[in-house]
Amino acid sequence: MTGSGSYSISLAGKKLLVVWKGKRSLDILTSLYGAGVHFSSHEAVGPHFRISAGKPEEEIELYRGDRLLYLGPSEGAAAEILLDSTAHDLAYSFNSGPLLHAAAVSRNCCGILMPGDSGSGKSTLVAWLASKGWNYLTDEMAGIETGTRVIHGLYRSLHLRTPVWAFLGRVIYQRGASVGRGGYRTQRGFIVPIETINPGNTCQNPILQLIIFPKYVQGVRLAIGPLSIAQTTSRLMGCLVNVRNLPDHGLSEIVRLARETPAYALTYGKLDRVSSAIETLLDRSAAESRIKRDRANALHS
Repeated sequence: MTGSGSYSISLAGKKLLVVWKGKRSLDILTSLYGAGVHFSSHEAVGPHFRISAGKPEEEIELYRGDRLLYLGPSEGAAAEILLDSTAHDLAYSFNSGPLLHAAAVSRNCCGILMPGDSGSGKSTLVAWLASKGWNYLTDEMAGIETGTRVIHGLYRSLHLRTPVWAFLGRVIYQRGASVGRGGYRTQRGFIVPIETINPGNTCQNPILQLIIFPKYVQGVRLAIGPLSIAQTTSRLMGCLVNVRNLPDHGLSEIVRLARETPAYALTYGKLDRVSSAIETLLDRSAAESRIKRDRANALHS
Protein backbone atom coordinates (compact mmCIF):
# COMPACT_ATOMS: atom_id res chain seq x y z
CA MET A 1 0.00 0.00 0.00
CA THR A 2 1.42 3.35 -1.05
CA GLY A 3 -1.29 5.96 -0.56
CA SER A 4 -1.10 9.65 0.12
CA GLY A 5 -3.13 12.32 1.83
CA SER A 6 -3.12 15.28 4.19
CA TYR A 7 -2.98 15.41 7.96
CA SER A 8 -3.84 18.13 10.45
CA ILE A 9 -1.89 19.00 13.61
CA SER A 10 -3.79 21.54 15.68
CA LEU A 11 -3.56 23.67 18.80
CA ALA A 12 -6.56 25.78 19.84
CA GLY A 13 -7.67 26.34 16.26
CA LYS A 14 -4.20 26.89 14.84
CA LYS A 15 -3.50 24.14 12.34
CA LEU A 16 -0.54 22.78 10.43
CA LEU A 17 -0.89 20.78 7.25
CA VAL A 18 1.29 17.72 6.71
CA VAL A 19 1.10 16.11 3.28
CA TRP A 20 2.11 12.48 3.51
CA LYS A 21 3.02 9.81 0.99
CA GLY A 22 3.52 6.15 1.77
CA LYS A 23 2.19 4.05 4.62
CA ARG A 24 5.33 4.55 6.73
CA SER A 25 4.72 8.31 6.65
CA LEU A 26 1.16 7.89 7.86
CA ASP A 27 2.33 5.47 10.55
CA ILE A 28 4.80 8.08 11.82
CA LEU A 29 2.13 10.77 11.94
CA THR A 30 -0.46 8.64 13.70
CA SER A 31 2.14 7.44 16.19
CA LEU A 32 3.11 11.04 17.00
CA TYR A 33 -0.28 12.75 16.97
CA GLY A 34 -3.05 10.17 16.93
CA ALA A 35 -5.73 9.67 14.30
CA GLY A 36 -5.62 13.25 12.95
CA VAL A 37 -8.17 14.87 10.67
CA HIS A 38 -8.31 15.86 7.03
CA PHE A 39 -8.16 19.50 6.06
CA SER A 40 -11.29 21.09 4.66
CA SER A 41 -11.70 24.83 4.06
CA HIS A 42 -9.53 26.22 6.83
CA GLU A 43 -6.09 27.68 6.18
CA ALA A 44 -2.88 26.22 7.50
CA VAL A 45 -0.44 28.18 9.65
CA GLY A 46 2.81 28.87 7.81
CA PRO A 47 4.39 26.55 5.23
CA HIS A 48 3.04 23.04 5.13
CA PHE A 49 5.14 19.97 5.81
CA ARG A 50 5.69 17.04 3.47
CA ILE A 51 6.82 13.59 4.51
CA SER A 52 7.45 10.70 2.17
CA ALA A 53 8.45 7.22 3.23
CA GLY A 54 8.04 4.14 1.11
CA LYS A 55 9.46 0.70 1.78
CA PRO A 56 11.48 0.08 4.97
CA GLU A 57 14.78 0.13 3.08
CA GLU A 58 13.99 3.46 1.38
CA GLU A 59 15.01 6.84 2.76
CA ILE A 60 12.53 9.17 4.45
CA GLU A 61 12.15 12.69 3.07
CA LEU A 62 10.84 15.46 5.34
CA TYR A 63 10.26 19.00 4.08
CA ARG A 64 8.98 22.22 5.60
CA GLY A 65 7.78 24.12 2.54
CA ASP A 66 10.68 23.85 0.10
CA ARG A 67 13.30 23.32 2.79
CA LEU A 68 14.60 19.80 3.30
CA LEU A 69 14.63 19.00 7.05
CA TYR A 70 15.65 15.36 6.90
CA LEU A 71 16.74 12.75 4.39
CA GLY A 72 17.70 9.38 5.75
CA PRO A 73 16.53 5.94 6.91
CA SER A 74 15.74 6.65 10.57
CA GLU A 75 12.07 6.92 11.50
CA GLY A 76 13.10 8.10 14.98
CA ALA A 77 15.18 10.98 13.59
CA ALA A 78 12.40 12.06 11.24
CA ALA A 79 9.83 11.83 14.04
CA GLU A 80 11.97 13.92 16.42
CA ILE A 81 12.54 16.66 13.83
CA LEU A 82 8.86 16.72 12.94
CA LEU A 83 7.86 17.03 16.63
CA ASP A 84 10.25 19.95 17.18
CA SER A 85 9.46 21.76 13.93
CA THR A 86 5.69 21.60 14.22
CA ALA A 87 5.82 22.79 17.84
CA HIS A 88 7.96 25.75 16.76
CA ASP A 89 5.57 26.74 13.97
CA LEU A 90 2.48 26.50 16.18
CA ALA A 91 4.17 28.58 18.89
CA TYR A 92 5.23 31.22 16.37
CA SER A 93 1.67 31.67 15.12
CA PHE A 94 -0.28 31.42 18.39
CA ASN A 95 -1.81 34.80 19.22
CA SER A 96 -5.15 34.05 20.90
CA GLY A 97 -3.74 34.03 24.44
CA PRO A 98 -0.74 32.94 26.50
CA LEU A 99 1.11 29.88 25.22
CA LEU A 100 3.28 28.33 27.89
CA HIS A 101 6.14 25.86 27.85
CA ALA A 102 4.27 23.43 30.06
CA ALA A 103 2.95 19.96 30.58
CA ALA A 104 -0.69 19.46 31.51
CA VAL A 105 -2.99 16.75 32.84
CA SER A 106 -6.58 16.57 34.00
CA ARG A 107 -8.81 14.57 36.31
CA ASN A 108 -12.60 14.82 36.43
CA CYS A 109 -12.41 17.67 33.86
CA CYS A 110 -10.19 19.74 36.21
CA GLY A 111 -6.93 20.76 34.57
CA ILE A 112 -3.46 21.09 36.06
CA LEU A 113 -0.83 23.18 34.31
CA MET A 114 2.82 22.26 34.99
CA PRO A 115 5.10 24.93 33.48
CA GLY A 116 8.85 24.51 33.40
CA ASP A 117 12.01 24.55 31.32
CA SER A 118 13.51 21.45 29.74
CA GLY A 119 15.04 19.31 32.45
CA SER A 120 12.68 20.50 35.18
CA GLY A 121 11.00 17.10 35.41
CA LYS A 122 7.62 18.04 33.98
CA SER A 123 7.63 15.31 31.30
CA THR A 124 8.64 12.71 33.87
CA LEU A 125 5.85 13.84 36.16
CA VAL A 126 3.16 13.96 33.48
CA ALA A 127 4.15 10.49 32.22
CA TRP A 128 3.95 9.09 35.75
CA LEU A 129 0.54 10.67 36.35
CA ALA A 130 -0.72 9.28 33.03
CA SER A 131 0.40 5.81 34.12
CA LYS A 132 -1.74 6.33 37.25
CA GLY A 133 -4.84 7.07 35.18
CA TRP A 134 -4.65 10.85 34.92
CA ASN A 135 -5.63 12.26 31.55
CA TYR A 136 -2.63 13.49 29.56
CA LEU A 137 -2.96 16.75 27.62
CA THR A 138 0.59 17.67 26.61
CA ASP A 139 4.23 17.48 27.67
CA GLU A 140 5.36 20.49 25.64
CA MET A 141 3.00 23.46 25.18
CA ALA A 142 -0.35 24.57 26.57
CA GLY A 143 -2.36 27.57 25.45
CA ILE A 144 -5.09 29.43 27.33
CA GLU A 145 -7.20 31.75 25.21
CA THR A 146 -7.62 35.33 26.41
CA GLY A 147 -10.26 35.77 29.11
CA THR A 148 -10.72 32.02 29.68
CA ARG A 149 -9.23 29.26 31.81
CA VAL A 150 -9.67 26.52 29.21
CA ILE A 151 -6.46 24.55 28.63
CA HIS A 152 -5.55 23.72 25.02
CA GLY A 153 -2.66 21.26 25.03
CA LEU A 154 -0.48 20.32 22.08
CA TYR A 155 -1.58 16.69 22.06
CA ARG A 156 1.28 14.51 20.90
CA SER A 157 3.46 11.59 21.96
CA LEU A 158 5.68 12.02 24.99
CA HIS A 159 9.34 12.76 24.30
CA LEU A 160 11.28 11.33 27.23
CA ARG A 161 15.00 11.32 27.84
CA THR A 162 16.68 7.91 27.92
CA PRO A 163 17.24 7.68 31.71
CA VAL A 164 13.65 8.75 32.36
CA TRP A 165 12.18 6.14 30.06
CA ALA A 166 14.51 3.47 31.39
CA PHE A 167 12.99 4.05 34.83
CA LEU A 168 9.40 4.75 33.86
CA GLY A 169 9.28 1.93 31.35
CA ARG A 170 10.38 -0.56 34.00
CA VAL A 171 7.91 0.69 36.59
CA ILE A 172 4.97 0.93 34.20
CA TYR A 173 5.72 -2.53 32.81
CA GLN A 174 5.61 -3.92 36.34
CA ARG A 175 2.14 -2.42 36.68
CA GLY A 176 0.95 -4.46 33.69
CA ALA A 177 0.75 -1.69 31.07
CA SER A 178 2.04 -2.22 27.56
CA VAL A 179 5.30 -0.36 27.03
CA GLY A 180 7.25 0.73 24.00
CA ARG A 181 4.91 -0.30 21.19
CA GLY A 182 4.59 2.20 18.35
CA GLY A 183 7.33 4.51 19.64
CA TYR A 184 10.75 5.56 18.40
CA ARG A 185 14.25 5.84 19.75
CA THR A 186 15.87 9.22 19.14
CA GLN A 187 19.20 10.89 19.87
CA ARG A 188 17.72 12.47 23.00
CA GLY A 189 15.67 9.54 24.26
CA PHE A 190 12.37 7.92 23.33
CA ILE A 191 9.16 9.07 21.69
CA VAL A 192 6.37 7.20 23.43
CA PRO A 193 2.70 7.29 22.34
CA ILE A 194 0.59 8.16 25.37
CA GLU A 195 -1.71 5.20 24.69
CA THR A 196 1.11 2.81 25.63
CA ILE A 197 1.07 4.36 29.11
CA ASN A 198 -2.62 5.15 29.50
CA PRO A 199 -4.74 3.22 26.95
CA GLY A 200 -7.90 5.07 28.03
CA ASN A 201 -6.46 8.55 27.51
CA THR A 202 -8.67 11.10 25.72
CA CYS A 203 -7.96 14.51 24.23
CA GLN A 204 -9.73 17.12 26.39
CA ASN A 205 -9.89 20.88 26.98
CA PRO A 206 -10.46 21.08 30.75
CA ILE A 207 -10.78 24.15 32.94
CA LEU A 208 -7.54 25.24 34.62
CA GLN A 209 -7.85 24.47 38.34
CA LEU A 210 -4.28 24.35 39.57
CA ILE A 211 -0.76 25.45 38.57
CA ILE A 212 2.21 23.39 39.73
CA PHE A 213 5.84 24.26 39.00
CA PRO A 214 7.71 20.93 39.26
CA LYS A 215 11.40 20.45 39.91
CA TYR A 216 13.14 17.10 40.01
CA VAL A 217 16.10 16.83 42.38
CA GLN A 218 17.57 13.36 42.78
CA GLY A 219 17.16 11.95 46.25
CA VAL A 220 15.20 14.80 47.87
CA ARG A 221 11.96 14.34 49.78
CA LEU A 222 8.68 15.50 48.32
CA ALA A 223 8.11 19.17 49.17
CA ILE A 224 5.15 21.37 48.20
CA GLY A 225 4.75 25.07 48.96
CA PRO A 226 2.18 27.70 47.90
CA LEU A 227 3.24 30.60 45.70
CA SER A 228 2.09 34.21 45.88
CA ILE A 229 0.47 35.97 42.94
CA ALA A 230 3.73 37.84 42.30
CA GLN A 231 5.79 34.63 42.41
CA THR A 232 3.34 32.84 40.11
CA THR A 233 3.32 35.75 37.66
CA SER A 234 7.12 35.84 37.51
CA ARG A 235 7.41 32.10 36.94
CA LEU A 236 4.67 32.02 34.30
CA MET A 237 6.26 34.91 32.39
CA GLY A 238 9.49 32.90 32.33
CA CYS A 239 7.64 30.06 30.57
CA LEU A 240 5.71 32.21 28.08
CA VAL A 241 6.74 31.30 24.53
CA ASN A 242 4.63 33.69 22.43
CA VAL A 243 5.47 37.00 24.14
CA ARG A 244 5.78 38.91 20.87
CA ASN A 245 2.32 37.88 19.71
CA LEU A 246 0.39 39.33 22.68
CA PRO A 247 -0.68 42.82 23.83
CA ASP A 248 1.59 44.09 26.65
CA HIS A 249 3.69 40.95 26.05
CA GLY A 250 1.00 38.85 27.73
CA LEU A 251 1.50 40.37 31.19
CA SER A 252 -2.15 41.23 31.89
CA GLU A 253 -3.34 37.73 30.99
CA ILE A 254 -0.58 36.09 33.04
CA VAL A 255 -1.50 38.25 36.05
CA ARG A 256 -5.16 37.26 35.61
CA LEU A 257 -4.29 33.57 35.61
CA ALA A 258 -2.05 34.02 38.67
CA ARG A 259 -4.86 35.76 40.54
CA GLU A 260 -7.53 33.23 39.60
CA THR A 261 -5.55 29.99 40.02
CA PRO A 262 -3.84 28.50 43.11
CA ALA A 263 -0.18 27.82 42.39
CA TYR A 264 2.45 25.66 44.10
CA ALA A 265 6.12 24.82 43.79
CA LEU A 266 6.72 21.07 43.92
CA THR A 267 10.13 19.47 44.41
CA TYR A 268 10.45 15.71 44.16
CA GLY A 269 13.13 13.05 44.05
CA LYS A 270 10.86 10.01 43.96
CA LEU A 271 7.51 9.45 42.28
CA ASP A 272 5.73 7.14 44.71
CA ARG A 273 3.90 9.87 46.68
CA VAL A 274 3.53 12.50 43.99
CA SER A 275 0.21 11.38 42.51
CA SER A 276 -1.65 11.32 45.83
CA ALA A 277 -0.16 14.66 46.89
CA ILE A 278 -1.25 16.37 43.66
CA GLU A 279 -4.68 14.77 43.89
CA THR A 280 -5.08 16.22 47.39
CA LEU A 281 -4.15 19.69 46.11
CA LEU A 282 -6.58 19.38 43.21
CA ASP A 283 -9.45 18.23 45.44
CA ARG A 284 -8.80 21.11 47.85
CA SER A 285 -8.69 23.65 45.03
CA ALA A 286 -11.89 22.30 43.45
CA ALA A 287 -13.68 22.42 46.82
CA GLU A 288 -12.58 26.01 47.39
CA SER A 289 -13.79 26.96 43.92
CA ARG A 290 -17.19 25.43 44.63
CA ILE A 291 -17.48 27.40 47.87
CA LYS A 292 -16.60 30.67 46.11
CA ARG A 293 -19.09 29.90 43.34
CA ASP A 294 -21.85 29.08 45.82
CA ARG A 295 -21.21 32.32 47.73
CA ALA A 296 -21.30 34.33 44.52
CA ASN A 297 -24.56 32.70 43.47
CA ALA A 298 -26.07 33.38 46.90
CA LEU A 299 -25.16 37.08 46.67
CA HIS A 300 -26.87 37.38 43.30
CA SER A 301 -29.99 35.42 44.20
